[in-house]
Amino acid sequence: MIKKILQFFLKYLARGILRKYQPEVIGITGSVGKTTTKEAVAQVLQATGKRVRSSIKNYNNEIGVPLTIIGCSSGKSSFRNWLQVVGKALKLLIKKESSYPEVLILEMGIDRPGDMKYLQSIVQPTIGIVTAVGPTHLEFFESVEQIRDEKMCLVKKIPSKGSAILNYDQALIREKKEKIKSSVLTFGLHEGAMMRAEKLNISRQGLQFNLILNNQKETIVLPNIISKSVVYALLAAAAVGVTYDLSLLEIKDAFKGFKPPRGRMNLIEGAEESLIIDDTYNASPQSTFPALETMSSLQANRKVVVFGDMLELGSYSQKGHYEVGKKAAEVKVDLLMTIGSQVKNISKGARENGLKEEKIKVFNSHEEIIHFLKKFLQKEDLVLVKGSQGARMDKVVKGIMRESQRASELLVRQGPEWS
Repeated sequence: MIKKILQFFLKYLARGILRKYQPEVIGITGSVGKTTTKEAVAQVLQATGKRVRSSIKNYNNEIGVPLTIIGCSSGKSSFRNWLQVVGKALKLLIKKESSYPEVLILEMGIDRPGDMKYLQSIVQPTIGIVTAVGPTHLEFFESVEQIRDEKMCLVKKIPSKGSAILNYDQALIREKKEKIKSSVLTFGLHEGAMMRAEKLNISRQGLQFNLILNNQKETIVLPNIISKSVVYALLAAAAVGVTYDLSLLEIKDAFKGFKPPRGRMNLIEGAEESLIIDDTYNASPQSTFPALETMSSLQANRKVVVFGDMLELGSYSQKGHYEVGKKAAEVKVDLLMTIGSQVKNISKGARENGLKEEKIKVFNSHEEIIHFLKKFLQKEDLVLVKGSQGARMDKVVKGIMRESQRASELLVRQGPEWS
């Protein structure tokens, strides 16, 4: 009941602020990649000289979106903190604040049918981005197509003078672009995408690709980034840059300072001169397959994967975990380690697709995994650690990283609320 009352007040306070300040709003939705895309868009828009605010943390729901509009962190369980949030909102409404953002970049997440409609009752973006669609939240939806339709509500409501920015490489998204009344810009790796990456190369040194728009080309080089998913985020951000009349050269220059958010395919030095791929922010089959492909493409002494449960997959959970195990076998990992109640299907998928039994190990706690790896790891080993938020695989990374004292600087979920 209290949450509903709070939600009601935040909604109308946020709407009032938007009416008063009239910021340009960019909305981002998708099953994966929202936060990285948000950060990439913010990075590009720095080149416009406008005042820009992006979603605080991963605030993307009925409470988080208004909080970003107001410019406050969550009050959590503190009544006093929530009073301060409301006080700040009222101050914005009563007195004009000259420093209020000219552009808001908002993640707009959905868990169940009707969520996007609710968020759109708070804010109507003029630019909408759909990053990707996959089988997350299937416990509340009957099919991936239903998830797609819920997310596409964002861009269907973009005004005719606005822009919808869509992942061209996903047929599920591409096939719906004719239903959109605004201009449509597409991004992807495939021929036919308006903003395209080609000659993509990922190594332990970083990422390189050619950014293509019509007959224009710029070569992008980003050290220490090894994620193919980041390329999609950068392409979406480049498409936003074009809508703000930035040149490819200006966009290239803006990318130079880009770093992926914590827990998204970040390279971290591990024990015994090993290297960790920290992908512990979240997990789904859709994000795990490219993580395994990236690991497969990198040089290493031995390749180790440590998987926790992938949650919120609903009826797809058993098959999704099995397919991840199958993929691990296909890329020929040297050791597959699992922890959780649902990962038995990862082991099954790996075993039935050719990974030998002695290369599969099941653990009951993070501490067991850390203890094993500290004895097992050797120089030049590569360790991919991944799992959903609830699996808390960041604990494993902290336990095996070379400089554990830097955990609060480098890893996700290190605040006191996660302790």
